[in-house]
This record gives sequence, structure tokens and C-alpha cells, in this order.
Amino acid sequence: MSAASGVAPRAFYRPRRNVQTAPSAQSATLVWLSAVGGSLALLGLFAAHQATLLRIAVPGVASAVALTLYLRRPIAYIHFTLWAWFIAPLVRRVIDWKFGFADQNLVLLAPFLVSAIAALTVIREGRRAPRVNLTPYLLCTAGVVYGFLVGVIRWKLHVASSESIASVIYGLFMWLAPLVFGLHLHLRWRNYEEDKSAILASFKWGVLLLGAYGVYQYVVAPAWDCAWLDGVMTGDGNASFGRPSPYEIRVWSTSNSPGTFATIMLAGLILLIGMRSKVKIVAAGVGYLSFLLSQVRTAWLGWILSVAFMAVGSKGATLRRFLLGILVLPVCLLPLMLNPRIEQSVQDRLDTMQDVGHDDSFQDRADMYRLVTLELFHEPSGRGLMNSNVSVDGMALDSGILQVVLMLGIIGAALFSAGIAIGCFSMFRGGYGGYGSGLSPERTAFRALFLALLAESISGNNFVNINGAIFWTLFGLWMAASVQEESAAVLVTNHNPRAVLA
Repeated sequence: MSAASGVAPRAFYRPRRNVQTAPSAQSATLVWLSAVGGSLALLGLFAAHQATLLRIAVPGVASAVALTLYLRRPIAYIHFTLWAWFIAPLVRRVIDWKFGFADQNLVLLAPFLVSAIAALTVIREGRRAPRVNLTPYLLCTAGVVYGFLVGVIRWKLHVASSESIASVIYGLFMWLAPLVFGLHLHLRWRNYEEDKSAILASFKWGVLLLGAYGVYQYVVAPAWDCAWLDGVMTGDGNASFGRPSPYEIRVWSTSNSPGTFATIMLAGLILLIGMRSKVKIVAAGVGYLSFLLSQVRTAWLGWILSVAFMAVGSKGATLRRFLLGILVLPVCLLPLMLNPRIEQSVQDRLDTMQDVGHDDSFQDRADMYRLVTLELFHEPSGRGLMNSNVSVDGMALDSGILQVVLMLGIIGAALFSAGIAIGCFSMFRGGYGGYGSGLSPERTAFRALFLALLAESISGNNFVNINGAIFWTLFGLWMAASVQEESAAVLVTNHNPRAVLA
């Protein structure tokens, strides 16, 4: 029926009343019991030197706390999920430092399980959601499920290059847990403002605390970080992490690699530009410094792309706030100019960007594309999902595009790419939230980061792990804001039939 008839179109469902009530004492007690009880249990296992049980208990306790928060404190659940992604690798390193290095570590499963709890929202709300807005998620999920089935079939047939069933299942978590969390935010569009505030606050404090620890890590080289680096590196050093000595580490802070840390900082620093906060300057200072010390050139280019996208898509007050945020950058980088060792470390990395022809990583990536193309020609179904690092002829693939094609195969990659393409189209279509329509600083940043992370997929997989969590979080927030605006516009039109004739 038309809007003039007083009935909302079927594409939208009427929002339920969202009455904010004071938390009950029983609910608060349950949350505190799960959090405090779980923490005491982990500390007890740590003190008792029960390493095996501790590594199992960490994801178990994290899941229990997350489920309690999901049911009783939905906003706190969002905070908890992001911080589970932020600090789980550091918890793993401290445990390994105390009890010995373990290559396959269940502690890292915690953020995946915490994020996967958001699937309850899909079960509860999915059927009532606007179908057109779910298309990107459905297509991407179909592509991932196809890759999962290929992995299971290859394992069942005992193909020489197949992965274990545990690896295939873990690969499914790697791909779908971040996507489900982003869909959770989308389906909670009625609570967009609260969810947005929670995510911005988590990133603000994340930039401050993770950035500060990153600078500390670079200057001091803590024992737990050095012990972990000794366990993963070969020879005298590791090109991806540096050496376990002060001023020789490529900063990864609380993450498990410089690349993932740089992605967190990239998102946080861009989001910080549009925020109003008393700690903004301090957070930006340590954030930008640690961001440079990560020496991840792809993330540096991603920051430049994000800034460019924001500048093009901003206007009015948003543009003024954006420009003011950029002007504080020289102040944030003052420590870089005051410490010759830090300055030299960053300058050496910058010099490699000026000589692409002699850049080993650039040449390696060109070889990767050639090898993957040849393999797909002989095996178009792909290898299926996996937990381990993807490699071809002994060469590790760090390109997100190549990993998508190789793991999901041609069919799965086509489905996944179609979902991403439709998602991009939704950000630039006409109407509400359309390109150049005067977006808020936050939505401008969401879109800029989404596009920058997508462009970075040439040299890194931003669809899985913490990178994927950030990618789908940004998309979920964008879609939630769009649904909220369009639903509000429909309701306004229903109450003002003359608007249809205008």
C-alpha cells in the first residue's frame, strides 16, 4: 500500500517501544557474579600453575561473561566484545611467558566465541529485518559456507593438501564471527545511538591504552613480548616483528601482529578525528606514535585513503571538525622529532615506499598473484576454509583478495564479492546517507574506513579476525543508521500524507 494510505511499506517494520528502564538489582548481581567469579577462577588457575586448564578456561569464562552481558547489559556486551578482540593476544602471551610457549593456543578463541554470541540476535530479529538490507550479509555468508563445505569434502576425501576438520571449523569462526557481530549491530538499528557511542568510546580508550602500551613495548621490550617473539621467529630476527630488544621491535602492542595492531589504530585514529573528548589529544599522541612504530605501510596508506575519503564526503560543520582534527597531527608527532632513534626507525621504513621496484614485499606479492592464478586454473573449487596461514609453493599469502579466492574458490569468491559490492553500493546510493548528503562526522568516518579497509585487502585479509571485526562493525553501524533514518522518514510520511504529493 502507498504511504498516503497510512500503512508503512512492507520493506520496514514498525519499531517496538524501546523503554529504557533502570537495571534491576538481580540483573546487576548476576553480571557482577559472572565477571568477578570468572576472574577469580582464572586467577586461581594461574596461581595453581594449571596451564592447560587455564588456556581452556579463558575462552569459557569470556563466553559466559559475554552471554550474561548480552542478556542483561547489551551495551556492555558491545564494549566487552571489542575489548576481547583488543587484549586476548596479550593474555595469551602472558600465559605463554609464565608456562611456556604453545603454538596452538585456545586463548585466542575467546573473541570469536564472544562475537558468535551475537548470532542470537540473528535468530531473534532476522525474520523481521528489511530483507533488502540483509543481502550483503547473506551473499557473503553463502560464499563462506561454500568454502566451508569445500574444506569438509576435501578433508573427507583425504586430499593431500586438505586441512584437518578442526582447522576447517576454526576457519568458519574466523570468517563468520566478525560478520555476525556486524549483523547484530545492524539488527539493533533502534539502538543505533547507544551502540555507536559504545563503539566510539571503546576505540577512544583503545587508542589511548593500546597506543601507550605500544610505545612502552618499543622502548622497554617487556619479557612476555620478547618470550613470545622468541617462540615465533626464526634466526636472528623476523621481518614482520623485528627483534626482541628495545628500539628494535615493530610494535604490535596488545595484538598478535603489527598488521592487526595497525588496523586497530587506523580505525581508532580516524574515528577520533570527529570526537569531542578531553583525552583526545593525549590519545592521538600515543596513538599516532605507536601507529608509526608498527611500520605497517599498508595501514599508513589506508590512513591517507581514509582522510581523502572523509575530505571528499564532508561538508559544513563536519568538514570544519575534520580539518581541526587533522591540524593536531603535528603536535601528536612531536615525540617523533625529539627522539633520533624513533625518527630513524620510521624514516627507514618510509624510504622503502619510494623504491617500489626494489621492494621485496612488492615483488613477492606480484609472484603470489601469478601462482594463485595458476592454481585456480587447475582447481577452481579452491582449498576451502582453514585455520593455518595460506601458502602456495612455500610462499605465504598475505593478500586478502588471494585468500578469498583460494579459500572460497571461484564460486564462493563470486558470492562473497557480490555481497561486498552491494554493501558498497548501499553507501553511495541516492537518498538517506547518500554520497555528499551532509553526513555526520561519525558516518563519514565509518564509510571512509570501510572503503580504506576494502582497498587494503590487496595486501592483507581484512575480512577475518580482528580486522574483520572492525570491517563488519563499521558496515553494521552504517546500515543501522541507514535503516533508522529511512524508517523515521516513512513514519513521518505516514503522518503527513501531503508529503507524498509534494
